[in-house]
Amino acid sequence: MITATVVLSLFFLFTVTGFCAEDGKVTMEQWLKIINSGDAKKSTSPKATETNNNDIDSTTPSTTEGIAVTVYWHMADDADVYLNGKPLRHYEPSFKTRGDEAPQPAFSASAVLNNGDVFTVGSRRGGSFGFMLIAVDSSGRVVFKTDQQSWKVYEPGDRADWYNPQVAMSSPTQPVTVQPDPWYPQKELNKKFGDIALSIWGAPSERFSHLTATVSLLEKKKAPEGKRPSVSTANEIKRDGRFIAYGDGTVLDTKTNLMWAARDNGSSINWQSAKSYCENYHGGGYTDWRMPTQDELAGLYDTTKTYKADCNWDLHLTELIHLTCTYPLASETRGSEAAGLHFDNGLRSWYPQSSGDWYYRALPVRSAK
Repeated sequence: MITATVVLSLFFLFTVTGFCAEDGKVTMEQWLKIINSGDAKKSTSPKATETNNNDIDSTTPSTTEGIAVTVYWHMADDADVYLNGKPLRHYEPSFKTRGDEAPQPAFSASAVLNNGDVFTVGSRRGGSFGFMLIAVDSSGRVVFKTDQQSWKVYEPGDRADWYNPQVAMSSPTQPVTVQPDPWYPQKELNKKFGDIALSIWGAPSERFSHLTATVSLLEKKKAPEGKRPSVSTANEIKRDGRFIAYGDGTVLDTKTNLMWAARDNGSSINWQSAKSYCENYHGGGYTDWRMPTQDELAGLYDTTKTYKADCNWDLHLTELIHLTCTYPLASETRGSEAAGLHFDNGLRSWYPQSSGDWYYRALPVRSAK
């Protein structure tokens, strides 16, 4: 039965939208339009953005298994760096109006790189300096960098979606130029990884430049055929009580038979990204890395050991395992929360999985039994 509310609603619809004929009656054609209008609305896709480029997919299909990396970059003055159309950090305002970031150390972010991925960079410079980027895997090996072969300058005009890989691929391009004397934070970054990257830019006279590169991962030397032994066969480089550090970036705890990454991911990270980072970690050539449990992290905490983290907090664990800040995340979850352990005070905590506070880190572990 049609209720009075429905009748009044239909009457209002007919009157306001002009569905009534001149004599006040609704024709059969108008009824059909009313009935079919709901289905038509359902089949119409809403606009994804306010740009005129809604049909462009901002992602690029991967062609190989991903490698967990830390991406370092620096620009004098500013750079907005995107990977497959996704920002590596929050940029507000954009590179065109943001304050000068040149005096700061290189920025870093965790990511998973595949062959065929696309970097897009919008940048502003001061003086004659350029842009530098280095992607490093879990063992400290450089897998991608700024060079003259992979990178090029592109001209997207005034498009708001300049960072979209398809925009970069469809825009006019030209070769990059190399800045022979990088800004000092770039020199420090480059020296850390063997002076392997170049500081690049567009035309020498340009203040703004858009740069892009399609990722082609540097090849890693193949490991010998056969099953990788559970205990490292790399050269032992240092001992600290029950802990043994090896030259392949792993640290063995001889008490628990757990093998740890020699360092964390190096930047803030949320729980899901930390899980992905650990599971895609290939330190020492092993492929069975995972997130540690809260108890396993607690087993590293030692009040007799102290060193200063990169974030300037005192941490209490062996110096052979380098944490850049205080709080590695653990594998346990409860509802929307995830566990972790504070290495400045030993406290176990639970925070939202979506949180990625500045002191959160990922530290891979595996069983060496």
